[in-house]
Amino acid sequence: MNPEFSKKLKILSFISIIGVLVAHSYFVENNAWEINAFIQDWIGCQIVRFCIPLFFFISGYLFFRETKDGGGIQKILRKMRTRAHSLILPYLLWNLLFFLSIIFLQLIPDIGSKINSDFLTLLQTKSIPELFLFIFWEPAAFHLWFLQYLILFVLFCPIFYVLFHSKWATVVIFLILCVTIGIYGWGGENMQGLLAFLMGGFISYNGINIERQQNKNAILIPAGLYLIWCALPPTPETSLFVWLLHNASHHPLGKYRHRPHITEKYRNRIFYFNRRETLKLMNISAIILTYNEEIHIRRCIENLLSVAEKIFVIDCFSTDATINICKEYKQVHVIQHEWPGNQAEQFNWALNNCPVKTEWILRLDADEYLMPESLQKLKKITADLTPEVNALSFILVRYFLGKRIKHGTGTIRLVRMFRTGKARYENRPPDEHMLVQEGIITDTDIEFAANNLNNLEWWITKHLNYAKREARILLDQEHRECSPNQELSRHSRNKRRQKNIYARIPLFWRSFFYFCYRYFLRLGFLDGKEGFLWHFLQGWWYRTIVDEKIYSFLKKQK
Repeated sequence: MNPEFSKKLKILSFISIIGVLVAHSYFVENNAWEINAFIQDWIGCQIVRFCIPLFFFISGYLFFRETKDGGGIQKILRKMRTRAHSLILPYLLWNLLFFLSIIFLQLIPDIGSKINSDFLTLLQTKSIPELFLFIFWEPAAFHLWFLQYLILFVLFCPIFYVLFHSKWATVVIFLILCVTIGIYGWGGENMQGLLAFLMGGFISYNGINIERQQNKNAILIPAGLYLIWCALPPTPETSLFVWLLHNASHHPLGKYRHRPHITEKYRNRIFYFNRRETLKLMNISAIILTYNEEIHIRRCIENLLSVAEKIFVIDCFSTDATINICKEYKQVHVIQHEWPGNQAEQFNWALNNCPVKTEWILRLDADEYLMPESLQKLKKITADLTPEVNALSFILVRYFLGKRIKHGTGTIRLVRMFRTGKARYENRPPDEHMLVQEGIITDTDIEFAANNLNNLEWWITKHLNYAKREARILLDQEHRECSPNQELSRHSRNKRRQKNIYARIPLFWRSFFYFCYRYFLRLGFLDGKEGFLWHFLQGWWYRTIVDEKIYSFLKKQK
């Protein structure tokens, strides 16, 4: 190979590696500048999409290099034997080492609990053939998916070689791949890689020598067409072309003025290069309760579009733009119903009246959304569930004033997904919990965020109203037990037990002790100014207001 050309390939590969890193790096926070969001969403999620296909293009070009001038199929077979050492052996070795390394770390008590992996469970439950398929076909080291498909492409190279003899047949294959991949988003990154590999091989086989400086223009047209194609998939609404068309009559960054939902849309729906395929709609219906949620509803809906077949919005006759926003999405079905007085009754009404035809129901508030990595986990978890599992608990991720609150309250789990007809809300405001009527509840590592975008004044007003209901529940000393065929999640039972203990502590002192417990003992001070405001307002101020209402009531009774 020409040394100059080899140097150029190395430089091009280095640029592509940087592009892959950019595609996997999500650096824009919810309150980031609009231009930063534009850079991430357009460059990080659109322009750098050529990087991985470029690696496949180079592989195809180098594999079929000089095959037309002599050697023919024999040269193809010799190159396949060479690739067996350079591709297959590293693929097998690194997958096995990755699997064994995770198993080893999981066996260490202080480290294993922090590793999010089911490898140890698979080792204990799966047979040797099943483990072999998981490690080397799944693969266990999921980030090696590109190497797996490169091996498959090489195995089919004799067929590709015969195909290249007919230029018209090759063009037809290219057109079919472009239509199925570029327009319909079929196949994900693996099929895009196949198209790039074939393109590189075809150019090389037909004697287009890109190593020569004078022939550099020979690939400008196919390269330009490929970059245009890159701007289209994986879905029409996320293509660069549609983005520009949609925003032509607005401020250049008009779609990004509602900052919080954009980052999540691109994180969750578009590019996960560490997965071999894009998310398909799951057998899930989502239910969202709303009233004047125009600031949140778009973010919530777009977060669910990639997983839910149908999204039911139960609206209490909103007076803002909530309904108009919902009507923009074909998957969203709006049902208006008067607020019955509490959340449990409203949600149970939705269960009785929504035409749900899916196996699972997912429940989210309008100001909530699934974390990006959880969208990927959800499909795998539901596929592996046994029939006796009828509900899943998710981990709550709390945000306050735009900052994630990581300390002070421990891990909070709530049942947010269940099989249709297997669960209902317990009507005990404001202490409502999901009751599973039969089967078991499984704890998962799926995270959902509660990230309200309203200002602090709104939060204070809301909690002043909550205080009245909270006072009533603390005055109630009789706590009903669930019937044998109904089950609360373990976290819900613990939370109720803690409330019973809290109710026995003297008025006003308990709110002070609770704040100290959260802020000092549970390290709430590590979350900075936002953490102090959260623990002070929610842990001390709010509960002092509740105690004042209890005190006033007891005083009147005397």
